[in-house]
Amino acid sequence: MKQSPGNATTVVVDGRTGACEDRTVVADRFSNFLRSKYPIKTADNVAADTGLPVATVQRWLDRGSAPSLWALGKLIGAYDAEVLCAALESPPGWLVAAARQQERERLEREIAGLRARLDGGGR
Repeated sequence: MKQSPGNATTVVVDGRTGACEDRTVVADRFSNFLRSKYPIKTADNVAADTGLPVATVQRWLDRGSAPSLWALGKLIGAYDAEVLCAALESPPGWLVAAARQQERERLEREIAGLRARLDGGGR
């Protein structure tokens, strides 16, 4: 039976530049992104946004582990291109543009909601 090496370093390859990064560096980027979204009750809020178990998200935050491919899909579903930009050291320009556009749309929806509240429509 094959056994995996005990202390082998897992690397993530940035396909655009061919650079390799230690998995913990990428995990730190995910954690930083999630904490910037929700400085308080990060795991609870991310779990609510993604449908992932709170314990899974908390493990990423506590242990510095990176999400699985399946969990990454859930993160992308919740946070769009922005989460990928945060994870990559040098995201391609098209991804940065997509993240900016998505943030712009989110902020415009937020502004519209605030305007509705100011006009008395959101009570």
